[in-house]
Amino acid sequence: MRFWYYYRMSILQKIVVPFDKVLARLQFAQGKTQLDGQTRQLIDEELELAARLIVARQAIASSVVTISGTTVMLAPNYSINSKSIAQLLQGAGTVYGFAVTIGAHLENKRRLHVENKETTRALILDAIGSVAVELLADMTNTQICDDARKQGHTCTQRFSPGFGDWAVSGQAEFLTWLDAKRIGVSLTPQSQMLPEKSISALVGIKQ
Repeated sequence: MRFWYYYRMSILQKIVVPFDKVLARLQFAQGKTQLDGQTRQLIDEELELAARLIVARQAIASSVVTISGTTVMLAPNYSINSKSIAQLLQGAGTVYGFAVTIGAHLENKRRLHVENKETTRALILDAIGSVAVELLADMTNTQICDDARKQGHTCTQRFSPGFGDWAVSGQAEFLTWLDAKRIGVSLTPQSQMLPEKSISALVGIKQ
């Protein structure tokens, strides 16, 4: 079996965070919870601030895949031992992995809000960051799957370290395979991604 390995990194220019998604993240029930004018203004102000702080980056790698039992083998010399992933990728010829981040500027500003005892602003900005990185992950996943569909292929669901039987400790090897340090993503000793508003995942491509 001949393996191939592909790496792509890009900087995305702008992530537009919808107001209603921020409300949902803040657990406001749409149509049920009355939003006061002051809170609406705070959200608008933090959305405007976040637009200047978010620096969206993505790293994407891909490889043909070989599965033996519960071992998923990717090039170059990387394997994942997971029954969940082996089942997910049955019939897939290629695997794409990606890491995305919105950078650390928003998180740094959130900490400043906390230090200045602006708790509400900190909560709002944190919610905006969470929505933004999820949107970025969705955009990246869509980008991969749209490319696959143009070639007549289909995509599996995406899968991240910490789900199923893929231990979160497997994040370290996965990020190394992705070369995620190029977009500024690292790990704590507890396998938490830094910046915090970062996501990694893989997706299979089936012919």
